[in-house]
Amino acid sequence: MRAYTPSSPQEIAQQYYEIFQNSADPIEEISRDITERICYEQSLKDTERLGHEKLIRQKELEFRMLSENSLDNIVRYDLEGRMIYLNPCTLEVLGLTEQQMIGKRLTEAIPGNLFKELENSLRQVITEGKATELYQTLPSEDGGSLHYHILVMPDKDGDGSIVGAFIIGRDVTMQRKLQESLAIRELEFRTLAENSPDVIVRYNKTLHRTYVNLAWEKLNEMRSIDIVGTRPAEKSTSVLPNGDEYEVQLRNIIKSGNNDRIDIQWTDDEGHRRFLDQFIIPERNPKGDIVGLLTISRDITQQKQFEEILKRNEERLNEAQTIAMVGSWEMEFPGLAFYWSDQIYRLLELDASNLTPSYDHFLNLVHPDDRELVDISFSESLSSKTHYDIDHRMLLPDGRIKYVREQGRTYYDESGNPLRSIGTVQDITEKKAAEQKIEYMALHDPLTKLPNRLLAKERLDQAIKYADSSELSAALLFIDLDGFKTINDTLGHSVGDEILKSVATKLKVCIRSTDTVSRLGGDEFVIILSGIDKSEDILKIVRKIFHEFEVPFHALNHLLSVSMSIGIALYPDHGDDFASLLQKADMAMYQAKAAGKNDYRFFDPKVINTMHITQNTKIVS
Repeated sequence: MRAYTPSSPQEIAQQYYEIFQNSADPIEEISRDITERICYEQSLKDTERLGHEKLIRQKELEFRMLSENSLDNIVRYDLEGRMIYLNPCTLEVLGLTEQQMIGKRLTEAIPGNLFKELENSLRQVITEGKATELYQTLPSEDGGSLHYHILVMPDKDGDGSIVGAFIIGRDVTMQRKLQESLAIRELEFRTLAENSPDVIVRYNKTLHRTYVNLAWEKLNEMRSIDIVGTRPAEKSTSVLPNGDEYEVQLRNIIKSGNNDRIDIQWTDDEGHRRFLDQFIIPERNPKGDIVGLLTISRDITQQKQFEEILKRNEERLNEAQTIAMVGSWEMEFPGLAFYWSDQIYRLLELDASNLTPSYDHFLNLVHPDDRELVDISFSESLSSKTHYDIDHRMLLPDGRIKYVREQGRTYYDESGNPLRSIGTVQDITEKKAAEQKIEYMALHDPLTKLPNRLLAKERLDQAIKYADSSELSAALLFIDLDGFKTINDTLGHSVGDEILKSVATKLKVCIRSTDTVSRLGGDEFVIILSGIDKSEDILKIVRKIFHEFEVPFHALNHLLSVSMSIGIALYPDHGDDFASLLQKADMAMYQAKAAGKNDYRFFDPKVINTMHITQNTKIVS
C-alpha cells in the first residue's frame, strides 16, 4: 500500500477554494472529496491502523477544517438515519445546538412535516446507495423563505458497504430571487408596453425587430407576427418609409452607446403631416455590453399643431414648470428689481413683511464658504448665456444650515442684452443628510463606529503616499484579542459587544491624530501608523496600548481582563499595499500568540519560515 502524505491546513483550504472557483458542480466535488477521505480512513485494515493512527487523526482534522469553515450545510448520518455530525453553518441555520441534534433523526429534533421529504430521501439513499438531490424551503427570521439545494449521498466504507449518509446543502435563495426578479421585470415590461399609448419597439444588435407593442400595430395597421424578425431596411412601414437611413441612425447609437432622441415625420393616407418624438435607448446585458435597442415613440402631432398657438405662452409655461413646488426668485434688468416667492421666505424662515429682497441680501444668506460659488455661477451664466444648476448651503437666522439646489437662467432681448433672470431654490437638506449617512455607514463598522476594512485600506494608501513623499515609513498593526471567543461563549455576545466597543475607545486614545484605528471584524483590529521615522515611534504606541489594557474592562456588570496579541508590518520593508502588509502583520501576530499571547512581534521572514504551522493557522488572502 503506497504511503499517503496528509495535506497541510493551508493546502486543504486552498483545495476547497479551488473547488468552488473552478468546478461546474462544487457541491459534488466537495462531497466526493469528503467521501474519499472517509473511505480512506475506513479502508485501513486493523493491522495497519496502529501505524496510521496519526494519519487518520490528520485526515479527521482536515475533514473538520473543511466542514467547519464551509458556508454550506453538512450533516452526517448513521445507518438508522440519526445525526452523528453537523457543521456550525447547519446549526446556525437551524438555530439549535449540537446537543439538541446529535443522536436524533431530523424529524425527531424538529417535529412536523418541514423535513419529511428530506428524511424520506435520506432513507432511500441509505437503502439503495444512490445519491439524490432535492430543494428545501425554510422560513427566515424576517418572515420570508430561504431556499436550499440539497445533495444526499451514501457514506461507504473501504469495502463499499453503506455505513450512513451525508447531506450537503447550499443556500440558493439569492439565485431564486434573481430568477423571480427577472421574471417579474419581464412581466412588468410586457404589461406596461402592451398598455402604453406610446409606440414601443425592441431591436437586437443586428437591428432585427424582436418586439412591437399594440400601439405600434395600431399606428402601422400591421400585425406583430408580420414584422417581428425583420429589419427596417428589409420591411419598411408607412411611418418609416426609408428604412436604410433609419438603420444608419440606429447603428450610430449602438456604436456610441448613448441614448438619443429623434423626430420622425411622415404623411398618412389622408395626406396629413404626422410627427413622432422617439427616444432610442441602448439595452445592455449584466456585463454592460449592448445587446439591442429599445425605442419609445410618442405621437406629438397635436403638440406640433398647437406649437404656434402656444409659442406666446411658452415662456410662462416653462417658468411654471420650473418653479412648481419649489421657491422661486426673479430679477429684472437693468434696474435689478428682485422678487422672492412665498416659498423662498418659508424655506429661509424669514419674515416677508420686514424684508426687501435683493441679490446682495440673498448672497449674504448663503453660507460664507459657498458665496463665491453662487456669485461666480450666476456671473458666468450671464456672460455665457447658459443656465446654471448648483448645490450650496444657506444660513438660517438661528445659525442652522440648510442645503439647497439652485437653478437659474437669464432671458435676453434680440440684441443680446439681459431682460430678466429667474431661478428656483429647493430644500435638499434631508437628501444630503441621507447621502452622508449612507456614505458613513459604507465606510464604518456599525458596532464600534471605527473605520471598516475599506476605509482602512484608503488610509493606508494615504500613509504610503505620504511616506513616499517624505522619505519616512508607515506601519500596519494587526491586533487580535486573546481568548475573546471564551467571553462570547460564556457571558454572551452582549458582553462581547461591550468589550469590543471599549477596546475601540482605548485604542483611539493610544494613537496620534494622523493615525487610524479600524475594526476588520470579530475581535480583529488594525492600526495604521503614518509618518514613522524609527521603530521606537511604533513601540511607544504599542507600550501605551498594553498599558491601557492593564486596566480591567467593565461590561454589563462584569469586570474582565482582556489581553491582545499584536503583529507589526512595515512599509516598504514588508509590503507595498494593504493586502501584503495585512498578511505579514497577521503572521507576526500569530507568532506573538505562539510566544504566549499578550505580546507583540514585528514581521520577520526568517522566523516565520521556521514556525510550526498548525491547523489553526489563518490564511490571509
